[in-house]
Amino acid sequence: MKRIKGHFANEIAIVTPNGAILSTSPEEALKKWQQLPRATRRTVDALGKYEAAREPSPPAGGLILKVFARPLVRDSSGHLAIYRNPKAHLSKEPGRDHLWLTRPEWRSLLPAQAEVGERVTVPGPIADRLCRRYLIDLVRIGGEGGPRRPEDVLSRDLVLTVAEVSSDRISLQLEGAFRCLSRGPEYGTPGKGGRKDTFHARGIVEFDRKAETFRRFDIVALCETSHYDEIGKRLVPLGVAFELSHGETPADRVRPHSFYHDYFGVRR
Repeated sequence: MKRIKGHFANEIAIVTPNGAILSTSPEEALKKWQQLPRATRRTVDALGKYEAAREPSPPAGGLILKVFARPLVRDSSGHLAIYRNPKAHLSKEPGRDHLWLTRPEWRSLLPAQAEVGERVTVPGPIADRLCRRYLIDLVRIGGEGGPRRPEDVLSRDLVLTVAEVSSDRISLQLEGAFRCLSRGPEYGTPGKGGRKDTFHARGIVEFDRKAETFRRFDIVALCETSHYDEIGKRLVPLGVAFELSHGETPADRVRPHSFYHDYFGVRR
């Protein structure tokens, strides 16, 4: 990356494995690549020792959730639909991220007695991570939003309730709400005060008691006012969805976007 000159915010560059720029056009780059001598295409420079700490892996025995964030709109009947704007290319796809939980963290979500009606309050550090790092606008036109400040989380109440229990499965329903401050021009709040936003969350979690693993971990959070349409100059709903990932591909093991900010609560 250090060999690639230029700034690539909202741009692309096609390069050789050694960092030589071929083009910003995939078609042109392919032609140039095919014209390079075979020896040049197959030779990789010594780029230095791989530093694993710079690309952390998911915690051993932990849990990975895929995260998707989308701006939404309400149609004439009041139903939610995907926001799409031909002038906003970032509205074509959801913003993506990953959420990591350590083994002790996901075990803290399981009920002690596993009885129908039993309630488990999601521990503060997990609820705080979910709110500050994932209930944010990953799909704004100007780029990704950063984590919320700790003081911008006004309240968080997230509870898992046991819905069904069998010899091999525990099914839980998740419900809760988060109140937080949204600050900055990317949220349509250029002043210092910010705007109070409320996310309502619901979900279904299923745990396999015999395999000691989750079968399902689906959560949806919705706020009516948390995406700022910078083209239409209006506030629209923001939806954030979480789903279970088995981490089987390299893309599934990519570190969370905000991992660098004391992600697990321990300063590195």
